[in-house]
Amino acid sequence: MRAIKVVDYDPSWPRLFTEISTEVSALLGDRLLSIDHIGSTSVPGLPAKPKIDLAAVMISDAFLPAAIEIVRAADFVFHGDTGEQRWALTRDHDGYGFRLYLCGPNNRAHRDRMLFRDYIRDHPERGPRPMPI
Repeated sequence: MRAIKVVDYDPSWPRLFTEISTEVSALLGDRLLSIDHIGSTSVPGLPAKPKIDLAAVMISDAFLPAAIEIVRAADFVFHGDTGEQRWALTRDHDGYGFRLYLCGPNNRAHRDRMLFRDYIRDHPERGPRPMPI
């Protein structure tokens, strides 16, 4: 079994998200509806695994197969459907990992993750707490 590494919040995470999202946006162009920073690294002050998660929402489900091939050609590793009609890809760069999720415009799992992220951002006292030793 592989150990999971959780680290203190790193103020460089928003910058890393901006860098990778700029690249993904350029790759997907006008087929991209939005790109969002999700997961633990998207919540200021929250400890997390040092993996930047981003969700790219396409303007139509019809563009997903082409989008997958475009980002695969940019050295992302394809991992398939997460079971929520979201397709996962990863790439490591300079000690950080990036997880990219591609989905269509009406994806419920994406909407739920955005609502949860925004709630934790707005109510940090409700977020995860360190486990007692």
